[in-house]
Amino acid sequence: MTSLRCIEYLGVVTALLYLLLATRRLWIAWPFYIASSVFYIPVFWASNLYADAALQLYFIAIGIYGWRSWYTESSHAVSPVSLSVRLHVVILTCGLFLISILGAFLSHSPAGIY
Repeated sequence: MTSLRCIEYLGVVTALLYLLLATRRLWIAWPFYIASSVFYIPVFWASNLYADAALQLYFIAIGIYGWRSWYTESSHAVSPVSLSVRLHVVILTCGLFLISILGAFLSHSPAGIY
């Protein structure tokens, strides 16, 4: 078995452990979430899926944020937040801009886009 395949299996196992622990609302789920994302980076990179590899960095950051929030705010109730229409438009505009930049970058990457 190749080392990349072993890393991929570790990613799957840690993701499943995260799901199991998160459904039981245990804070220890977060390190497994982060580890799963770390394991998937080389798998996606080796497959020339650069955007997916970069997305794992976002997942790692969100995992750290979630872990920290869960640990420090575990006794506080979470309440939904309502955003204004203007803020929705700003978020959507920024998202579309970033998507077009990413699309342009990936279309010129070594692997190319379909």
